[in-house]
Amino acid sequence: MIFSVASWIWSVCFALLELDVAFPVGAASIEEIVLRWVHIVAGILWAGFLSFFILAVGPMLKSLDPATRAKVFPELAARGLWWLRWSAMVSWLAGFRYFMILARPTRSTLDGLTRGAAGSVSGSPAGWPPSPLKWF
Repeated sequence: MIFSVASWIWSVCFALLELDVAFPVGAASIEEIVLRWVHIVAGILWAGFLSFFILAVGPMLKSLDPATRAKVFPELAARGLWWLRWSAMVSWLAGFRYFMILARPTRSTLDGLTRGAAGSVSGSPAGWPPSPLKWF
């Protein structure tokens, strides 16, 4: 048993030594890192405020009498929903920009499309009209 654990540990160590780790260099990589972290932090804020309103504010407002609720709710809603809205917007925009960076076509995909790969997918040499036989 000890031999198998030791051999497993050595295998993991050698596998980690074989990794080709390259740290990001350049402005594009820095933009990706910043966008990823902004997306994560804004998403955590968004989920936190949403769950706070659902789990804490809703039951608390139900337990208050109507006169107190009328005083508390406008102030609480104005500040809390502002953060909820903008954290959702920042999270979505940062995530969409990050996705658009990652989904950028490479040179090889652009070369494949100019050689007629789009036409072969649809079934006709020109790419249009699409062949009905490919639909089924």
